[in-house]
Amino acid sequence: MPLSPAALRARQAARRGRLPLPVFALLGLLCTACTTPPRAPERPEAPPLAAHWRNTPPDREADAPVAAWWAGFGDPGLGRVVDLALHDSPDMAMAVARLRQAEAQARQAHAGLLPSLDARVDAAHARNVLTEGGTETYTSRSLGLQTQYELDLWRRLSSLSEAAAATAKASAFDRDAVALSLSAATATAWLDTSVLQARAVLADESLERARRILRLVTARRDAGAASPLDVARQQTLTSAQERLAAELRQRTEETRTRLAVLTGRTPGELDLTLPDPAGLMPPAIHHGLPAGLLTRRPDIARAEAQLAAADANVAAARAAMLPRVSLSASLTATFAPVSAPLYSLAGGLLAPIFDAGRLEARREETMAVREALLASYRATILNAVGEVERSMATLAGIEAQHAAQTRELEAARLSMRLAEARYRAGAENLQALLDAQRSTFTALDTRLQLHQARLQGSVDLYKALGGGWRATSP
Repeated sequence: MPLSPAALRARQAARRGRLPLPVFALLGLLCTACTTPPRAPERPEAPPLAAHWRNTPPDREADAPVAAWWAGFGDPGLGRVVDLALHDSPDMAMAVARLRQAEAQARQAHAGLLPSLDARVDAAHARNVLTEGGTETYTSRSLGLQTQYELDLWRRLSSLSEAAAATAKASAFDRDAVALSLSAATATAWLDTSVLQARAVLADESLERARRILRLVTARRDAGAASPLDVARQQTLTSAQERLAAELRQRTEETRTRLAVLTGRTPGELDLTLPDPAGLMPPAIHHGLPAGLLTRRPDIARAEAQLAAADANVAAARAAMLPRVSLSASLTATFAPVSAPLYSLAGGLLAPIFDAGRLEARREETMAVREALLASYRATILNAVGEVERSMATLAGIEAQHAAQTRELEAARLSMRLAEARYRAGAENLQALLDAQRSTFTALDTRLQLHQARLQGSVDLYKALGGGWRATSP
């Protein structure tokens, strides 16, 4: 089969070890192809922050709280359940999977900056009919390479790569935010379960006291020293105490179930040894300065990364409205009775002319997304400041209540002892004893609830301050 003049020249050039000049030019361009260095990220403008927190003394401590902030409560069991939650919770597994997905998408976007190279292998079996009536059969095989490359003249591809990388960072910060929320929720469930169990024990003790007094009142009625009304009143108080004890046991089981779910287990799989909440004291927490929240909370870092991705998407949308230049080259070697290597080099320019406003709408969409994320970033900072202020105000208010409640409890206990002694001696009526019983139980139960509020306030403040979080590379 005769070859064309171009094929003959190509075969002669290959035999002499030379490639056409355009092929050399394209290969040199592909080998030296590089992208514009990524732009340095700029922190967006944050809302103005106060120089210090309200109603708190200045605290410039920058290294607290530590990452394992739950260790400050001094209970090994709390650390164990938090570790279980961070390792086995489905929420953490989902956050880690989303991060891996974002990292894979970032690698895909970065690959668009580099040339692509494809290989092709073809084989054909043909039979030709000759003019003399005979036939000839031959087999043809070919091996080819093809490369394509888009020149990133307007940083469209670079911007898409930067957007994907920023999105991956946002996913890493989202994982950290999930870990912080999960550890705080686990600590809250742990403390709730401990305090509710202690309140249930207190209710049982108060119930036993009410039953003892009911027996006393019944005996006095049988002796003619008390009326049936007195027995009915004490029976009402006893029944109310039974109901409250049953309610507290129910709530304890509910919090146990919530704690088990947070750790990725069923209630029967989680073995709990709860401490006496009276032995858990709120740790001292350094709150630092308001401006420190910008680097201490993963949700703020996530909002910054999302905003950086939006900026890059806006740049990519603008660049998409400009012409694109792409280059391609191929090399094919055919193995046949008569064959020669074939080369091709092509370049193309693609410029948008009419798209019914699609590209302009896409650019406006990315700008609107960017404006929304900027507002979300500022709202995240304001919410963070508000959370810290509320947590510190709550702790301050609880401390003031605790001092007053301590005096209330002392007075209630004294009243209970005096009322019971006077009733036994016949010097007091039952109503005074009923009031003393209610006041004593209420004061004891309130003490436990205030202690729970102090512990919970510390957890909330730890969480609001970022829980010792520090940014790490995804």
